Order: sequence, then C-alpha cells, then structure tokens
Amino acid sequence: MLYSLRRPPEHFADLVAGHFRVHGHTILAACKHYMAGNDIGSVVPEEEEESASRSAPKAKPGVIRTIPLNRRYAGSFDTSLKVLYEDLLMEFNVKGADTRKFMIEKLKKDQPAGT
Repeated sequence: MLYSLRRPPEHFADLVAGHFRVHGHTILAACKHYMAGNDIGSVVPEEEEESASRSAPKAKPGVIRTIPLNRRYAGSFDTSLKVLYEDLLMEFNVKGADTRKFMIEKLKKDQPAGT
C-alpha cells in the first residue's frame, strides 16, 4: 500500500491517489480495530455505522470468515501494524483522505501529560 501511494504506476497517479483518498479512512479504522485485538476480517463497528448512513450499497449477507490472530505472532503483528498505521496516516493525510479523527487521536496521544 505504501509503495503504491509513494510510487504509483506511471499514468495511474490520479487513480491511486483518488482510491486512497476515498478509502483511507476505512483502512485506518480497520488498522485501529485490529490493533485493539480484534480478528482480522471482522466487521469494523465504526465503518458499519458509517456505511449504513451513506448511500453506498451494503455488503451481501453471508458468512464472514475471520482470521483469529495466532498469539505466537501477535506481538510482531501489532508492532508492524503500529508502524504501518503511522506511515499510512501521514500518507493518507497528504493525499487528502478524511484523517481528521485519527489525527486528533494522534495529537492527543502525543501531547505531554502536563498540558
């Protein structure tokens, strides 16, 4: 994802930027959901609520397969995802995605405790 954002294929820069501008918020919400310990592929509650309010077509009902994270690899997955999340947040912000909520959370987290 980061590679495509930073070095889009020739003649496809606008398409790549537009895609991530539209879907960046959803991707960041999914990262936060997984970092909270939820199974990969599980429904992200925030996105479920937002998509219900949008006019976008709903997903067809059916079986959703989730991938429980093997606790043996959970630490390295969490660490890697935290680093990726920070990089994606900055890249999506530059591309114009709706990152306002995530940027506010980051600023609050990074703020010194005494202020």
